[in-house]
Amino acid sequence: MVLLTFTQCKDEIAPVPGEQTDIENLVDGEIKVSEEFMHIAPLSAAAVFETKAPCQVKVEVKGDIPVSHMYEAYNDNHSVPILGLYANTTNEVVITITNQDGAFASQTLTVITEPLPTYLPEVVIDRKAQGAMANGMHLCGLHLAGGEHFRTSPIIFDNNGDVRWVLNLFDKEEITWPVQRFSNGNIFLGNGDGIYEYSMTGELMNTWVLPGYRMHHDLIEMPNGNMLVSVQKYGTNINNGSGVVESTDDFVIEVIPANGAVVNEWDLRQVLDVDRHDYINGDGDWFHMNAVTYSEDDDCIIVSGRNQGVVKLNRNNEVVWIMSPHQGWGKAGENGDGPETTPFLLTAVNADGAAYRDEVQQGTERNDDFDWPWGQHAPLVMPNGNIFLFDNGGGRQFGGAPSNYSRAVEYDVNEGAMTIQQTWAYGRERDAELFSLIISDVDLLENGNRLMTSGSIRDESGGRAKIIELNENGSEVFEATVHFQDEGGSGEFAWGQFDIMYRSERLTLYP
Repeated sequence: MVLLTFTQCKDEIAPVPGEQTDIENLVDGEIKVSEEFMHIAPLSAAAVFETKAPCQVKVEVKGDIPVSHMYEAYNDNHSVPILGLYANTTNEVVITITNQDGAFASQTLTVITEPLPTYLPEVVIDRKAQGAMANGMHLCGLHLAGGEHFRTSPIIFDNNGDVRWVLNLFDKEEITWPVQRFSNGNIFLGNGDGIYEYSMTGELMNTWVLPGYRMHHDLIEMPNGNMLVSVQKYGTNINNGSGVVESTDDFVIEVIPANGAVVNEWDLRQVLDVDRHDYINGDGDWFHMNAVTYSEDDDCIIVSGRNQGVVKLNRNNEVVWIMSPHQGWGKAGENGDGPETTPFLLTAVNADGAAYRDEVQQGTERNDDFDWPWGQHAPLVMPNGNIFLFDNGGGRQFGGAPSNYSRAVEYDVNEGAMTIQQTWAYGRERDAELFSLIISDVDLLENGNRLMTSGSIRDESGGRAKIIELNENGSEVFEATVHFQDEGGSGEFAWGQFDIMYRSERLTLYP
């Protein structure tokens, strides 16, 4: 709700170049705040007005952690996003307008916001070392218990734990993920056979329909502007060793945003072992693709399959390497009659380049300096070429590990020698405190720090997520606990019955 706007006065004075002037000398009419999309983005709005000549606009939301942004382009027709409002607050928003001669003026608007819904989580900041942290706030891909399905409502909270942005997507009938911000500053999400683009103020900007595919788990922007999407392709089958079943979550497609055309398709059934059930017997969900990332240096993709491992593929759908325990790998192909996969398995080596014993290679044993990822998520390519990912750790050593723990881990993959060395890890020392059997995320931040998100930690005290920022030495410089409410479900570990945080990112509210 807006309490104060500006209406043009009768007496006008020509603005003096470079000096402050009255707002009515620059604005034609009044400054209004649009609340058109606040029903789905209740902590966002837009200032709408016209100026008598082309002007720049700066917007600032006052508060303990203020948010401001300068729109440097000169325009005379303005719709300026107001981001970062506090909930349940009378917010002061300052609009500063500057013309091309440098004359400027400011106007303060007052915006009242409602309390946050009770189903949103409570955020507690456990530690923060402000000078050692990367800039930004915390975007959380939040999916809330909805009974039959998850309800998606991403949030952004600041370093005090205050929620400063919400996008309510409860109108979607199933989970809507991932929550990605592309280079144009908008939010992109996948749901069913569609991809949706929203502005930060909640306006639906674009929709893409993918006939014949069901989008799931991941959607990224490639350097060429295309979208890389993990999908299920309808009507595809595998022989899982017991018979022919419909397969799922085992294709990647490249989509041109301008026309929605699919220009490339990767079919993992053709290049991996579809009846390898040593880790998880997923039946038709033999691979369970949960992430895809792009390797720009060699135009390849790196794909995470929770039930199998991590695989690198070139543009021709050919395997470069497989990062996985060696146990159980056989022939590729949807009927198991394709080429052998074992030549592509990476060999685990120590810092001296010596291979570990066979039990470590097979995955039935770990070394203090090396373990394979188990049920992993969110691999990314580091600037040094290493692979960084979230190792969930469920079923570690094929169920033979004495305890469960999750970790962020970095690997050096030598493609020439087909070896893999573990170079950095964090999480094992915290044991079950960070254990997340499903989902979760890692990121490399702009200052070189690493961000780890355990997105679904559950024990007798309830459900929560942990977001931890670590410096290169593995020391915690930021940690937050996101306490789930599970308000729309039973809290039991069943689909749609508990809250989860799929991923989190560090970003600024204004791109």
